Amino acid sequence: MKVKNDFITNSSSSNFVIAYKTLPSIDQQTIEKYPFLCKYYVLVEQMLFSNGRWEENETCVALRPEDIDSAFVKFFGWDSDETINDVLAQSDWINEVYKKCIKRIGEGYQILLKNVDYRDEAISGIIEALAVDNSDFILLDNEKE
Repeated sequence: MKVKNDFITNSSSSNFVIAYKTLPSIDQQTIEKYPFLCKYYVLVEQMLFSNGRWEENETCVALRPEDIDSAFVKFFGWDSDETINDVLAQSDWINEVYKKCIKRIGEGYQILLKNVDYRDEAISGIIEALAVDNSDFILLDNEKE
């Protein structure tokens, strides 16, 4: 697995570390007026949480602070014996993103670690588009402090 910390043109996959807030519920009056909105929620959710059709795709979710360590070990670890300290020692970049995840989950965000195969350019494009000017969907690996 390669770690994405900027746009990479020759990588076999791209990793995204996303902080997101849950989708708000839509009231019945709005659904009746705009029924297609329900489909958007379903499509975004399927895209974010699916593992895709390629073997290289992977998704880990941290919904609570106690989930972050195991998600990072599963996503960035190289073998099953690694601890969070082993994973964080791999690079300064992983360590910085981990700190951002801890901060954001404390602010009510959930964390999604998503690996997207290079053949799934559409998913990468959708993820990047969702993050543009959206404080409820933030790419932590690109976030400027």
